[in-house]
This record gives sequence, C-alpha cells and structure tokens, in this order.
Amino acid sequence: AKLTGKWGIGSGLEHVGMRYLWASPKARASARLEFTVPASGDYEVRLACQSHENRANNATVTVHSAAGPKTLTVNQRATPPIPPLLISLGVFRFEADKPGAVEFQSEGANGNVGVDAIQLLPAR
Repeated sequence: AKLTGKWGIGSGLEHVGMRYLWASPKARASARLEFTVPASGDYEVRLACQSHENRANNATVTVHSAAGPKTLTVNQRATPPIPPLLISLGVFRFEADKPGAVEFQSEGANGNVGVDAIQLLPAR
C-alpha cells in the first residue's frame, strides 16, 4: 500500500492476513492499494472491513478503474454483508495493462477509517 499521513496498526478485530491499518480523521491519512488484473474485463471489487463502533460510517473510498475514479461512502460501523467481513463496492472495468487502485481517505470521516484488504472477482 502507498500510505500518507499517520496510520495505526491493529490486530484486535477480525481481519485478513496478519494485521490491518486504521487512521483517525485528524490524521488526514490516505492509503492506496494498487493492483493489476490478469485479463481485461469487468470485476467486482470487494473491501474487507472490520465493523466497530469507533469506525466511520462515512468512510471515503475511491475506486480507480478504466472508466476513471469513482468515490463511494462506506459504512465501516455496520456488519459487512458478505461473510465474514466483505463489502461489495460494485462492478468496474479494468484493463490488464493498466494498474487499478482502491484509495481510502480519513479526512472528513466521523470515526476511524480501517484498511485491511481488497478482493477482485470476475463479474458474471
């Protein structure tokens, strides 16, 4: 991940891998998770998220796809609808020769913003 600002490292909530990151709104932090897809096409982008009362219910997440950036608001306080901890951000087109990214911003959030993992699935 490409990080700016101050990020804390957590492991106390359910997560993917060994740890997750979190930032407060005051940190004015951003995290950019970049990736490439094996073949051009439409992919569902999912976000791994630890629900908690101290998380933002207005976290700003931007998906950078072949169509350009799309900014979404994610409720990180709510239990993720896809067990065990995934939220679908939607279906986006990505090109195999052009990196895509999911970017998180803590500025303007009304709680901590968590960053754990993303999952890309070919759209059906």
